[in-house]
Amino acid sequence: MISNESYFKLIDGLELMSLGALWYKTDDHILYSFPKHYSENYQGRIELFCLVLRRLMEEHKVCLDKNGELLQGTIDEQLALFKNAFPEEERMKEIDHYWWYLDDCPATAVWILDREIEGFTTPAGKGKFYFWT
Repeated sequence: MISNESYFKLIDGLELMSLGALWYKTDDHILYSFPKHYSENYQGRIELFCLVLRRLMEEHKVCLDKNGELLQGTIDEQLALFKNAFPEEERMKEIDHYWWYLDDCPATAVWILDREIEGFTTPAGKGKFYFWT
């Protein structure tokens, strides 16, 4: 687990960004004040990425899509797609700047906003809007 302080530091400035932006933040435990063991190895970074993504999803700040279709299933099922899809560490080092846009990546982020950004958002219902990354 990470503290609320760490969570809010990690998500600060992430709104409207791709999941790759969250991934980059998982590498700096000092700046974002999360326990060092998360950034000490690749599996720790994946765990932290999934922890933060879970909370964003539980708080209805983000949902996931693939090819313009929102993913179905529970949060656990959707996160399992990521846990099973991350490439081997050496391969990720080569492609981490663009893996998030390849077919191998199971999903992209769709931010759920309280405001419309004309030309960039679509209605989500109940006064909410989707911003597709």
